[in-house]
Amino acid sequence: MVPFKINLNPRFRFIPLFLLAIGYVLCPAHLFAQTPKYNVLFIAIDDMNDRCSFLGNPEVLTPNLQRLVSRGMVFKTAYCQFPLCSPSRTSLLSGWRPDKTGIFDNTVRPRSIMGPDVVFLPEYFKQYGYRTERYGKIMHGPYEDDITWDFAEPKERKRITNFSNNNFTNDDEDKVFRWWIDDVPDSILHDGDLARDLVKRLQQPQTQPFFYAFGPSVHNPFTPSLQYWNDYGDPSVQERLPIDSNGTKTKLKGNGSEPIVLPQTIPGDRNDAPAVAFPVQQIMPDSEWKRMIHAYDGEVTQKDAQLGLILDEMDRQNLWENTVVVFWSDHGQHLGEHEGLWGKQTLFEESLHIPLIVCVPGKRAGVCNALIELVDLYPTLAEICGLPAPKGMEGSSFAALLDNPNLPWKRAVFSQVKREGGREVETDRYRYNNWGADGEELYDHATDPKEYTNLATNPQYTTVLSQMRAILADGWTKSLPPCQQKATITPDGSLDICSTGSVILEVNGGPGYTYQWMRNDKIIQNATRKRYTARRTGTFKVTVTNGSKCSTVSNSVTVTNSCKSFNAEPGVSQQINFESLLLLYPNTSHSEITAKYNCLNEKQIQLKVFDITGKTVFTKTDMAIKGINTYHLNLSKLAPATYYLELRNNNEIKRVKFVIEK
Repeated sequence: MVPFKINLNPRFRFIPLFLLAIGYVLCPAHLFAQTPKYNVLFIAIDDMNDRCSFLGNPEVLTPNLQRLVSRGMVFKTAYCQFPLCSPSRTSLLSGWRPDKTGIFDNTVRPRSIMGPDVVFLPEYFKQYGYRTERYGKIMHGPYEDDITWDFAEPKERKRITNFSNNNFTNDDEDKVFRWWIDDVPDSILHDGDLARDLVKRLQQPQTQPFFYAFGPSVHNPFTPSLQYWNDYGDPSVQERLPIDSNGTKTKLKGNGSEPIVLPQTIPGDRNDAPAVAFPVQQIMPDSEWKRMIHAYDGEVTQKDAQLGLILDEMDRQNLWENTVVVFWSDHGQHLGEHEGLWGKQTLFEESLHIPLIVCVPGKRAGVCNALIELVDLYPTLAEICGLPAPKGMEGSSFAALLDNPNLPWKRAVFSQVKREGGREVETDRYRYNNWGADGEELYDHATDPKEYTNLATNPQYTTVLSQMRAILADGWTKSLPPCQQKATITPDGSLDICSTGSVILEVNGGPGYTYQWMRNDKIIQNATRKRYTARRTGTFKVTVTNGSKCSTVSNSVTVTNSCKSFNAEPGVSQQINFESLLLLYPNTSHSEITAKYNCLNEKQIQLKVFDITGKTVFTKTDMAIKGINTYHLNLSKLAPATYYLELRNNNEIKRVKFVIEK
């Protein structure tokens, strides 16, 4: 690289261009007046359906989920994009829909399809200084290593686990449903152990904002311990209970299941829908059906108790003031509805509808009936926590709904299964399922919330059917929230074009969006892409139009040029004034950095290094001579992380961001 030549000082005659590129000075307001970096507690429960108290089933005992309900927003109409573990979780964690991830079953490692460059949700937070830790299932079990964490549940730990089918990697895991009693203390069960580990971690000092993920499970088979089984049923009737998958019975007894209420069903429920809509049928006597649901409810309550341990610790430390809590399930599951339908991988409500609660400091608790998709969580969490809008998202941030849950929102949500290419779209009233040549389904939730009657062949619904077909064909880009998107320009580095001659500007958006850039409020011809390279100074903004033809104007950014012209040496047409620059290199460093500072008059200066929380981790006081000063700083004792170097000179303050790596 050819260096610039300058005439300011012989000791500082040759400056590589890259030093200028990294010499971006952060003012105090820029550094400390940003949105607070909230912690994130990310609770991902496996296979929990909408059979819970806050979604209309008060008989299911979840007192700790009610604690979240009292603090957060309940999203009553939230849906997954694919009712199977790996496709659903991969979609949420990438912000991409299944058609983009390419993950349609549990047999394919996501990164083998998506490539090494995809940034999963915890990794995005890690890039912005968060400590990320995993306790339990977040990605689908066999592929947990596709996400890089600062800490993850050690693989070599041996636990008694009711998540006994964690090794399932095929699509047949729902063929047989079973239950038994694991009559052991919570503390040695898989999820109980994990919850206690997370509590211990919360009790340790936190040196940076955290993203801690907890992944309990209510996956088939259902195996609550006796105390949670006995939270339900008839205590006056004691029955011998099985203790393993073989149905072995000992002297262990528990409450009878007779009071358990079975899901409503109607004879011949399957007759008016395509056979492909029903992948599983497991018929059992009502008495055994009640025991199965009894076991499921007991397991839900058992997992709720483990959650309570974590919430108790949050209470003790008052972490609610600076921690976002998100509770979600990767998909629902059937419990014998539709004449013996079990598991997931259907396009019915029980399979697609999921519980979702979001608690944000300072936000009021409430209920939101807007249509939400799991793919929306990635951009939502980034916005809540004040991080730049992540690129390439196929979901929509619903952060605005936390302030006003009644905002007009999405027209529809979309889901799919691998089987026969089944696809689904749901509006605030109707669900439409398309199975290609195998048929289609239409359900009116206003009159038939349990989806017993397929209206696809009903002539009274011909118009509705045509409308739903059109919405599905238009795709998700035509059903985005109306005029709620925020357009934000993010510069690639400094907005000063002095060092490089240009600045790359990029605005957030997505498939189906269009863009028009402006400079000083005048349209720039042919500037119609997400990225624009600014080579002139001025104030830039962009109009972004989404697939629903809703337009919004971005924030404005001002591109400047601090370069000044001097009597150039031969071959150098432009010189640089270092009067206002603090230069730092190498960046990234492993232990030592060199700072160069041009001082106009001899005076005392102070150098400080801050971590991202604002804590001072290094201080040095020195005299600065008039002209270029060089300071060598040994930072070998600092942990790998992002830091800021601050130089104070009377009332003058300069800051430079830098990174220390291992």
